[in-house]
Amino acid sequence: MRTVLLGVIAAGALMAPTPQLRDHTLPPIDFARWARFIVRDFFVVQPYEKVVLMADPEYYPELLDAIRAELLEAKAIEIGTMLFDGRQMLARRGTVAPRATDPEFKKQSTAAARKLYEQADIFMWLPYRYGTGSERGDWRELEHLVEGTTARGLHFHWIQGGGQMSQADVDAFSRLYETALDLDYAALSAHQDRAIAAMKGRELRITSPLGTDLRVQIRQDSWFHKGDGRMDRARAARARAVRDLEMELPSGALRFVPDVTTTEGRLVVPQWSGGETVTFAFAQGRVTSVTAKTGQAAVDAAWARATGDKDRVAEIVLGMNPKLPHTGPGGRLAYYGYGAGMLRMALGDNWESGGTNRSSLEAWFYLSDTTVTAGPVTIVKDGVLVLK
Repeated sequence: MRTVLLGVIAAGALMAPTPQLRDHTLPPIDFARWARFIVRDFFVVQPYEKVVLMADPEYYPELLDAIRAELLEAKAIEIGTMLFDGRQMLARRGTVAPRATDPEFKKQSTAAARKLYEQADIFMWLPYRYGTGSERGDWRELEHLVEGTTARGLHFHWIQGGGQMSQADVDAFSRLYETALDLDYAALSAHQDRAIAAMKGRELRITSPLGTDLRVQIRQDSWFHKGDGRMDRARAARARAVRDLEMELPSGALRFVPDVTTTEGRLVVPQWSGGETVTFAFAQGRVTSVTAKTGQAAVDAAWARATGDKDRVAEIVLGMNPKLPHTGPGGRLAYYGYGAGMLRMALGDNWESGGTNRSSLEAWFYLSDTTVTAGPVTIVKDGVLVLK
């Protein structure tokens, strides 16, 4: 169960002029420019590296074409291009989705894909209709394909939930996200390094006007993942977790796993699972109570359904992209909270980030107005990234 707060998510992948997102036209981006960036700067593709692509033929095919052309220029070897399974295509034919209904089909198709990833140096998960157009709607299944391999990769999440948006908002989000790609990546990386140095070996304190007052220790050897727009060979060679083998665009997320056994205090979120103003109280690293101002019965039921290490902090994500606001058109969350000063707190499972939590719960809480300090250093003040 993954919970998202702060309005409707409007995030997703990279898009094209003619394909449709439900009833909307996806506006063009500079396909040639960003394909060149991905191949030459993001991956620094070397001659004869082997590449696996996964794409949706109805979602920005121009980007796929431009990337394939750049790969040929770089003398990379495309060993496979797979298409996301299309639920909408199957629905038009009146056909059921075999991955969801036939365990043997899922087992055999996953095993075949795994063989490609084991041979690959690079993989790319390109834009697709998340939730409405792909049978592979669970990214975790794809990430298990990467586990134990040496492949390094990229995935996009661009505009999602388009059926709830006007065409004007879809256009505005696309412009916003393309702007957020156009960064000084060296400066972003250096800024993230300064944030890491400020936090290591210190107690992190997170407070908010709603009542959050949480403390957790960051060890000297705590895991950090810099979302700084670079996934070359050297970066992949230093991987400590599956998450380290891939990166998202737009960049900006500084992800880290604190010493989860040291969490103390309270995390207060506007809503969760039918409850309003929900407080998670922590002592000695675990949630000791979950209370809601309203909707307590629904919250209790949701908490009871979750299993495993649901009562542990999973990871913390600090947004550091200077060109991403906290919210976009219509007050919707802008790209998973990667905008500068946004904080994303996660409870439950943290397998992907190399943690030891195992749980059915993956709850994400987006906090736009926190103050975050690491010892004497203020990193975020009232939702503004102040660490320079």
